[in-house]
Amino acid sequence: MLAMLIASSATAAKKATPPSITLFPAGAQRGTTSTITLSGKVEGDGVGMAIDCPGVLLTMLPKNQVQVTVAADAPLGLHLVHVFNESGASDPRWFSIGDLPEIQEKEPNDALTAAMPIDKLPVCINGQLEKRGTADLFSIKLDAGQTLTVIVEGYALGSLVDPILELRDEHNTIVSTEHDGRNLDPVMSYQATKAGRYILQLAGFAHPPAADVNFVGGSGITYRLHLSASAAALRVFPAAVSRTSKTKLDVLGSSIGDKDKTLDFDGSRLVGPIALVKTTNAFLPVPVAVTDTPVLRETRTNHDFATAMPLAVPSCVGGRIIKPGETDFYAFDAKKGSYTNVRLLAKALGLHLDATLAIIDKDGKEIATNDDSAEGEDPLLSWKPPADGRYAVRVTDLFGKGGDDAEYVLQLGPGEETFAATISSKPTLAIEAGKTAEIKAKLRRVNGYAGDLIARVVGLPSGVSCADVEAPKKNGEEFTLKLQAANDSTAFNGPISIVLWTKEAKDKPFLHRTATLDLRGENRRGSSTLDVTERLWLTVVPAAPALPPVIVSAPKPEVPPAPKVEAPKAATPANAPKPEAPKPAQPKPATK
Repeated sequence: MLAMLIASSATAAKKATPPSITLFPAGAQRGTTSTITLSGKVEGDGVGMAIDCPGVLLTMLPKNQVQVTVAADAPLGLHLVHVFNESGASDPRWFSIGDLPEIQEKEPNDALTAAMPIDKLPVCINGQLEKRGTADLFSIKLDAGQTLTVIVEGYALGSLVDPILELRDEHNTIVSTEHDGRNLDPVMSYQATKAGRYILQLAGFAHPPAADVNFVGGSGITYRLHLSASAAALRVFPAAVSRTSKTKLDVLGSSIGDKDKTLDFDGSRLVGPIALVKTTNAFLPVPVAVTDTPVLRETRTNHDFATAMPLAVPSCVGGRIIKPGETDFYAFDAKKGSYTNVRLLAKALGLHLDATLAIIDKDGKEIATNDDSAEGEDPLLSWKPPADGRYAVRVTDLFGKGGDDAEYVLQLGPGEETFAATISSKPTLAIEAGKTAEIKAKLRRVNGYAGDLIARVVGLPSGVSCADVEAPKKNGEEFTLKLQAANDSTAFNGPISIVLWTKEAKDKPFLHRTATLDLRGENRRGSSTLDVTERLWLTVVPAAPALPPVIVSAPKPEVPPAPKVEAPKAATPANAPKPEAPKPAQPKPATK
């Protein structure tokens, strides 16, 4: 669903440019109404805003402000926002919906003596690193033994920042430092050894990296700082949930009480290969893999081929690489010539393992390996065994590291012949009435899929058409869809998608896949819960209204006044002229 508002402004004197904006705050709490400010360029007619989140009501206010009302059951996590006008739309921006009470940072707070006091926890602080070379500081009182948990959202919101957290005690001694978590945003958990006031400092370096190593600043460097000194759930183990049966999960984090340490989770309503689940005491939703098989746990004694944990095909198992250099083995039976898919999820779930996979035969020979797939930073193997027999999957950390948080989910299944597509065009496009626009995408054929495919644009408004095109036969080849807007097309702003369909079903049902677009691009570092989208934003610009005919009347020529003519005086005998005698006619020369 898409929540939208449109607030028309006065008719612009000239065609406006599409908006280019940042949001502050870049998030809101469920069950509340708050106000955000749009900064940047917002002008023209038909200005509006849209968010891809059900349960959110948007109301435009004066001075580029927007009232945001979030329902108590609105989905937690990141959502995409577009601001648009009659000419186009802004690039998508990320908006975070959470559960904690929210406040705004108060400046100045860039010195130890000016640190903003935070007297009530838990809380979410919305702030901006406004000035280059400075940091934001917060003063927090902790009791001895109390654990402070901090989660930063900065990079995840699209801010061009690589944040860093430092915690200092009353003597200005650094007691904890955190840099990167699942991406550039750090996560900190610190148990106070003594009671007192602690200073939490948030600063950041430029991302992408710049030659200048000073702390970055500016109105677009927006962050959300989630703080708690009580129970805070950060992840679950195993990080997978079954749709067909309840899954017993261990809830992991800080200060989790006994009654909240385990959870029997019903995943029957979850969709997609990865879903977000809300656990007790979680600041933000936790990503989990979703499967149709029961979720198993590794045996913890499966460190070589002989002790490999046996798995059926298909199956799903959660594991850990606890010690540096440790390896986990899983045995399975395979038949010659049939694809087997081996997928490992860690980075995509926000877990710290940098995994590598290998297929090992009974003689210990490596048959296939992978560490990063075409889909992301996690490994994937689609493999055809050379002979019937028993094989093993070996899982380890690429750099020989390990730890309690070096977790993973391993999924084993028959290799499906399938297809996918990625959009290579920008996330927004505009088309003028009577003109055309193009969308480009790249096809990926998986496990030798060779069927004929049709690509189609769905969600187009009336007046805009796009002919279906046949997807290319070759894997990795690009194809183009051309949109045509009729001369009488009316104004439109909204999402569209590209869907690939099998051209013929034969003895199988028709298959379809929706193309995805990478939102982070080449500046992607790690993962967030919203890195790709299936939606493009389309703006239709109607033809300018015909101007009424202008009739210019020619001015009547001015007629100069007639000159005054004096009548001649009457002749008198005294002055009357004498008449001249007529001259005689001259003869003409003769001609022959």
